[in-house]
Amino acid sequence: MVQVLRSLRLAPGVELCRDGDTSAAMLRVMTTAKVHLNGHALAILELCDGSRSRDRIVMDALMRSPGGNRADDVVQFLDAAQSRGWLVEVEVEADER
Repeated sequence: MVQVLRSLRLAPGVELCRDGDTSAAMLRVMTTAKVHLNGHALAILELCDGSRSRDRIVMDALMRSPGGNRADDVVQFLDAAQSRGWLVEVEVEADER
């Protein structure tokens, strides 16, 4: 049986850009705007690759930064990123076995 799940990924025209080997990064939006990201924002957005549900992103973000993020903070960031058009929800099929 195939189950359809909703996941998050970067919107078309939005990409993460690292600044060399440093932890600094930015989000390029439609090649006209650049948003500088802190480490927590970068870690969360890296998880938004279309393979994870919103709940899984929150859990993985918390595991990646112990003591650095709270679930509410991650959810609020995801909401803000989605409202700004940086993230889109997509449907993916998951094989149930």
